[in-house]
Amino acid sequence: MKWKEILNEKLNKGLMLVSVILMVILIGYMHNKHITMLENNITSIYADRLVVNDYIFQLSQIVNMKKEAMKSEEDVIEKIAHGNVSIRDLIVKYENTWLTEDETRLLKKLKDDLSLSVEFENQIIYNVGLPEREKLKGHLKDQYDLIQVELEGLSNIQLSEGKKLLERSGKVMASNAITHRLEIALLIIIMLVFFMVYPSSKKFLRELKPTIDN
Repeated sequence: MKWKEILNEKLNKGLMLVSVILMVILIGYMHNKHITMLENNITSIYADRLVVNDYIFQLSQIVNMKKEAMKSEEDVIEKIAHGNVSIRDLIVKYENTWLTEDETRLLKKLKDDLSLSVEFENQIIYNVGLPEREKLKGHLKDQYDLIQVELEGLSNIQLSEGKKLLERSGKVMASNAITHRLEIALLIIIMLVFFMVYPSSKKFLRELKPTIDN
């Protein structure tokens, strides 16, 4: 019966060793997942927030340029046409980034108001003798001001979402540090279990030490 007890003891120790190894594998998976999340957050901060904020700044500059062009009426057709093409290109780039729900709604409103401003511009530019021309200029000015407010709102969203991503990255780094410490602790446990399961390994290490020292 003694051999059965020895077998059971070896089996239990072996199962313990396998369990610890599986835990190491699981923690390694969590570690890789944290790294992937951190990389995604950093990419999103750059591509979806910093770059987009630059798009918003460019849009604001173009709207200001159009506003001044409509006032001076010097080369107004060329300036307005060029500005509208640039705005369309920037909006397409913006739409290809990751958008929050609030951002999607505000961007849609911005596009609608930009389209309305283009209608006002065309009526003012191509209908010089229109009686309502001065009134339309007032509407267009208000439309430009509204667009600038919406652009400021979109810029604020970039700052808010960027802050959230940074906070999320901090939590991922903290979790990853804990995971790393667990990995080290489990590796130590594996060594202890290994020596328990294979006592002869202790003798091997003792015999190996003088060889290493020499």
